[in-house]
Amino acid sequence: NPDYIDYFSGVDPEKSGLNSDRYEKKSRFQPSKWEKLQVRRLLHRLKCGSINMDYLEGKVRDMNDLVKRGEDQDDTPFALWKGDEEDELALRKGPQHMPAPKVPPPGHAFSYNPPEEYLPNESELKEWEDLDPEDRPYGHF
Repeated sequence: NPDYIDYFSGVDPEKSGLNSDRYEKKSRFQPSKWEKLQVRRLLHRLKCGSINMDYLEGKVRDMNDLVKRGEDQDDTPFALWKGDEEDELALRKGPQHMPAPKVPPPGHAFSYNPPEEYLPNESELKEWEDLDPEDRPYGHF
């Protein structure tokens, strides 16, 4: 048939794109989003200890095969309340801080600044000093 054209027999490979030497796309070399999530999950489980490398390498079919039940459990007694460790911890921290008692604020007599005519003279001051501290009208002058 003379009208029949064989497209694949005499076509230039560069034009057709079949055997082109173009660079591969960057996305072909990078892991996909889902692969990245899967790797992140496995790493997290490795850190937590729920899986180990034997499971990842395929040496162990299931993580339950690694757990040997019944052999690790002993009937040895143990302390339920560990008071000794708590006492050691308290000693390690040191004595607790005790705040100083608060002093009451000064009263009106402390802050009063009288004029000179109301201030006592030397004879009144001597009388005041001769009194017992309990009998004085004010604790100070």
